[in-house]
Amino acid sequence: MVMKHHRMPNLYLSGVEKAGTSFLYDLIAQHSQIFAPKVKEPRVFLEGIWNDKGDMSWGEYEELYRAVEGERYILDGSPLYFYYEEAMRRISEEANGEATMIVVLRDPISRAYSHYQMMLTLGSVPRLSFSELFSRSTNEDHEEFESTAPYRHLFSRSLYHKSLEAAYSIFSQEQVLCLVFEELKQDWVTGCRQIFEFLGLENESVDLNSSRRNTGYGVKGSVGRSLVSMALKCGRPLKQIIPVGVYDRMKTSVMRSGELLSKLEPTPELDDWELLEEMKSYYADDVDNLAEILGGRPAWLLQEEVTMNGL
Repeated sequence: MVMKHHRMPNLYLSGVEKAGTSFLYDLIAQHSQIFAPKVKEPRVFLEGIWNDKGDMSWGEYEELYRAVEGERYILDGSPLYFYYEEAMRRISEEANGEATMIVVLRDPISRAYSHYQMMLTLGSVPRLSFSELFSRSTNEDHEEFESTAPYRHLFSRSLYHKSLEAAYSIFSQEQVLCLVFEELKQDWVTGCRQIFEFLGLENESVDLNSSRRNTGYGVKGSVGRSLVSMALKCGRPLKQIIPVGVYDRMKTSVMRSGELLSKLEPTPELDDWELLEEMKSYYADDVDNLAEILGGRPAWLLQEEVTMNGL
């Protein structure tokens, strides 16, 4: 995959889903030495892997970076790259081995739960409790296991260690920075300072109020979800042409309307942790392998209990 171009991305915010990458993207994009286009997730290196047609053409991808004016880092913020070794290899080849990758990890059960909320809002999963969906998706002996194929990734994308192992083998540990969502959420400013230091950049202040936040996926009823899904689909093109703050206010209004409509019908219990121990067991080996790769355990790997706080 050879691209003829001027300057293209050498910095990738490539994982994981539902770990605050949209917010972080907008924060680090404020640095004077980081160029970040308005399109956060072009996903071009997934062509033929995750989406045969790709989200955009190579020409459109190049066009995103026409305004580069000598910034030291050029950013692509597609989280799905982290899950596909071939995509990471393509990135390394395109950047002549000089790409830098930032990965944000999140407690695996919390990440899956957040993903579940999003997919439930968009009508992409059956109206089942989180526990029941987990059981169907991860137990091969379950009578409904085969029917879960379209959304089984909701849980498998919280299995990190193989992807991180591949990233380190392709880019080297010096080119990969691993952060933890739970720690970032406590202090985004310190997290950005850590990123700038890792990149060899001078620290610059960031405005937390100017960044988008992907929240609001707690709309649970089918009527409310239908409204939200339609509004987001119709409004997505506006995201590229109107200020982030205006778009976020419009999105918040839609979400609130959806939440009101949700109260008109019964919904699955979002706080259903009936199978918590089974969930922890499902991720246990991956957590141990991840800790070995990292040379230590992030704070969430030390927790004995998973809570709903902050989900």
